[in-house]
Amino acid sequence: MDDASFTELLTLGQFFPGPNIANVGVIYGRRTNGFAGACLSVTGLYLFPTIITIIAGLLIDRWWGNAHVQQIFGAVMPVASGLMLGTVSRLIKGVPKAFGAFLVLVVTFILMAIVKLPLWIVLLICLPLTMANSFGSARLRRDA
Repeated sequence: MDDASFTELLTLGQFFPGPNIANVGVIYGRRTNGFAGACLSVTGLYLFPTIITIIAGLLIDRWWGNAHVQQIFGAVMPVASGLMLGTVSRLIKGVPKAFGAFLVLVVTFILMAIVKLPLWIVLLICLPLTMANSFGSARLRRDA
């Protein structure tokens, strides 16, 4: 598969609801091997990571009381935090450079990190803020 074909598949996968990579797998599997290929591609995408996650959870549950295991996870935690911060720094470049978007970002951070509200409450507060910000900025662009 060349770059143009992959870009076409990814664009088509983003159009359909659901995870993009699963949609790409279904489309590619169907094109190459029909219905069986579509089923096997989704199974391959989800089955083995699911099994690995379940096994890791069972092992952690069994061995969490061991001091060595806790030291290992204590050492891995900064690495995971650094990877997450690196991802956030890349994603933040795509955030619109508008004051309203920055305000919603700050409110979300305050509600989750400082006030420590549950996610569903933060979503109930921040989704209307985001929609009002989006509609307000669209109205300002239209009126200008």
